[in-house]
Amino acid sequence: MRPLYNVLSMKLCISTAEILWNAYNDNDLPMFHNLSSLKINGNHWLCSKCYAWHAIYLLLSRAPKLQVLVFELHPHCLRSCYAPKDQLEEPLDVPECLSSHLTTCHYKTLLGKNFEMEIVRKILKAARVLKTMNITVESHLSSKAKLRICQKLMKFRRSSKTCQITFE
Repeated sequence: MRPLYNVLSMKLCISTAEILWNAYNDNDLPMFHNLSSLKINGNHWLCSKCYAWHAIYLLLSRAPKLQVLVFELHPHCLRSCYAPKDQLEEPLDVPECLSSHLTTCHYKTLLGKNFEMEIVRKILKAARVLKTMNITVESHLSSKAKLRICQKLMKFRRSSKTCQITFE
């Protein structure tokens, strides 16, 4: 993993993140000191027996200067996935990048599933310097469902006083 130490931008499939989480303990995964942009994509999310949130949390804790975080997950795979209740428990500490460096977060193809909403809630709650949370709600949802999702997201507490939530 040594050649990855100095990457500035990384695009990572969620299944690769899970492999890293299973293969490394917290101290073995390298620090990505220069990583400023991370895009997480893939065909599945928090399905049963998956540890995606833990994998993402581990990556965030190893990228202290992360400024841009993008989730781009395929909606057809999200429809059948669910997250066991204990998968999104509050971590004991907030990764440094979330609290002091993350300025932009994009969540593309949000369906409004509980675990998706919880991910957004956690980021808004932890990111003290977040300027923009850009949400793209899945286009196939009804207007009523989209409005309900947007209204719920707007009620989430934000640590950043300047954070703007935008919807596409």
